[in-house]
Amino acid sequence: MIENVYRHSKSLPENYKQLLSTLVIHKELEGTAASGDSAKFKITTERFLQLRQQICDRFSGEKPEDYYMPYKTTRSLSTGKLYYAYLSLKKKWKDSLKVTSVDEDSTDSTDTD
Repeated sequence: MIENVYRHSKSLPENYKQLLSTLVIHKELEGTAASGDSAKFKITTERFLQLRQQICDRFSGEKPEDYYMPYKTTRSLSTGKLYYAYLSLKKKWKDSLKVTSVDEDSTDSTDTD
């Protein structure tokens, strides 16, 4: 679907860039949330740069800075669609762990032997 849009217009609309970024991050972190290992839920700057390059290689009209710009001393945070998709997914994962933890705690407290 994303490739069809790109082939037709030689660029990606904003909503497709966001969708692509979300799909890439989901694929990158596939299985991490299920393992429950928060240490694995990290993507290095080098990996973000590789993912950004892969997107730009596949969709030649895309600008790398739209997808990821690493932290620099003149800015406070990294930016880009990949980075924001990563933060969003990470937040959802942490929130789901809290809900699971609360559910387990309430189940434990209601057990009476």
